[in-house]
Amino acid sequence: MRCLSCWIAVAILAFSLSASALATSLTLSGGWSYQYGTNTVTLTVGQITNDATGGNSGSLRLELWAFDTPYAGLAQPGYKLATHQMSVLNGGASYSTVSSGSVTATLPPVGTWHIALLLSEYNGSTWIMRHYLLGTAGETLVCASLNASCTVAAPPLTPARSELSSNRSHYTTSKDDTLTLSGIIEAGAAAGTLSDIFIRVSLNDGAPLYLGSDLQWSGIERPVVGDFALTDVIVPNFYSLPSQVLPEGNYLFEILVAESHPHPLAMHALVAHGATLTTVWPKPIIVLNPPQRAFTWQAGVANQFDFAPWVTGGAPPYYFILGTFGGFPPIGVVLQPNGMLTGTPTVARGIPASFMVCAVDLAGNETRDCVNIQMGVDPAAAPPTGTYLFANWSCGSSGQCASVMGASQGATGMFCSVNDCNSWGNQNIPGGYSCATTASVASPRVSVGSNGLCNRAGVDF
Repeated sequence: MRCLSCWIAVAILAFSLSASALATSLTLSGGWSYQYGTNTVTLTVGQITNDATGGNSGSLRLELWAFDTPYAGLAQPGYKLATHQMSVLNGGASYSTVSSGSVTATLPPVGTWHIALLLSEYNGSTWIMRHYLLGTAGETLVCASLNASCTVAAPPLTPARSELSSNRSHYTTSKDDTLTLSGIIEAGAAAGTLSDIFIRVSLNDGAPLYLGSDLQWSGIERPVVGDFALTDVIVPNFYSLPSQVLPEGNYLFEILVAESHPHPLAMHALVAHGATLTTVWPKPIIVLNPPQRAFTWQAGVANQFDFAPWVTGGAPPYYFILGTFGGFPPIGVVLQPNGMLTGTPTVARGIPASFMVCAVDLAGNETRDCVNIQMGVDPAAAPPTGTYLFANWSCGSSGQCASVMGASQGATGMFCSVNDCNSWGNQNIPGGYSCATTASVASPRVSVGSNGLCNRAGVDF
């Protein structure tokens, strides 16, 4: 039975509320909360607005109340637990992100209570309730004993609709599988609820295994994702789930969505559930094991590496792809479906590019193996500068050479090396031209040119 003094306080509240017809246009809006400490509470609310076009309000205060039933805005028995005094508010103005800080507070008596936040205004003689906000529908404050701490009991949830589908999968003794689970959850009335998502698997009604956030299976009940705010529609997709611990068989895979709540008794309030059967069966192992996994190519120089010869196992034909979320090769370099990594890097980079190359076995239902590749790109080589090489040429008895060159022997340039000189000669007069570093008619020499460039075989001719 409640104390007499408490009921006197309730009667005073009822008298004050009866005057609410005098209310001015003051409103509370946005989310609100209350957080108890030791004999204190902190009140927060999104916004307080004076909707009047002019003039100031009276002094304002926030009040935290507990009621037997959800507050309806009229005279109603209840307990005032805390107040937070504020100054006047100009017409058309607002207070945003309001917090009381830690203010003195009491707890209601033993029982189950519906909490409300009231906004009151002083009209010169008394405090008048102007607006109020309720707690989450169905949420209550439960006080089990006098002067003891109370706990918040979560409201019952309207179950969301959940569907789940999966592909048939496989496993091997040394590779992760390619199992895909896809779920559709229409949250409905549960939208906004903080939830935990569980993935559970069981074979022939055996003990279930749970997939943890580390993507490993264990017999411990644990969520793969925690404290997830439900939106209207959620489509969770799970790829490449490990199944090394799963023997061959027909499995019941389940996605469960349960309410996340700080109070253990409410931890497993089920929001949604989807289940499907999928078959796990062993498959051949495919292995990609190239002898080289770190490369340094040069900007501006074409290069290539073939991964195809380094695949074993599985069942050909194979094709090659970049691993999902595994990065990309440097700009100018591509991985061909036949396994050829080829291209001409265009930009030097000091930090190597990191990417995944995956060999996929089409005949084996897309069994795959991936390796990480590191590729650095050195700067492009600077063109030779500063000197020209003038070298002798000799046609000997070649009339064609003498005709083209204008004489049977002489000197020419500008070349970067004797090899470049000979390449030029062989290209123009095959077998009828040679360079030498010793003079036979005119003295060859190395000389600084006006633009600092010389001709290189394969680049300039």
